[in-house]
Amino acid sequence: LQFLRYLKSTIRYSKIPVIMCTALHDISSVAKSLEHGAIDYIVKPVEATVFKAKVAKALERGIGSVLIVCEDKVEMGILVRTIDREGFRCISCAHDEDVWNILESQKIAIVVAELLLPGISGFELLVRIKEKYPKLPVVLVADSHSERAREEIIAAGADSYLVKPFTNTDITRRIASLVK
Repeated sequence: LQFLRYLKSTIRYSKIPVIMCTALHDISSVAKSLEHGAIDYIVKPVEATVFKAKVAKALERGIGSVLIVCEDKVEMGILVRTIDREGFRCISCAHDEDVWNILESQKIAIVVAELLLPGISGFELLVRIKEKYPKLPVVLVADSHSERAREEIIAAGADSYLVKPFTNTDITRRIASLVK
């Protein structure tokens, strides 16, 4: 339980699905494990078929990837490495055409998009994503701060808004708070 508490309290590991495996089979132990964030519970000795089924179920429940939409390859690389280091899987693209292919073919937990993109603005992308995937969290990243722009972006459905420069902790905490 102490290790489970550590995993769930550390941003880097908090989204990892955990299946508790123990010889204890009392209601109290099961309840404590689930209360602290375990998604399932296995009692030893474990049959291979039960183990495989529970792991498969846990993988299905996985959180999905962070989709980063950014034209600048250097910025994209920094974002991918930063977010990856915190335990999130990343997929990146530079154009809105790729966004739709990725959203249709991958399990995406959150979209982080630049406000200024080639071909389509991040604002327009936000509106289109929210029309098709209303529950998908979207974070827009802007080069400058304008209270009016922020209000318009939030009103259009953005779940969050970051202004450059921001710290690695800012982006990873924002993602962690929005990914369920």
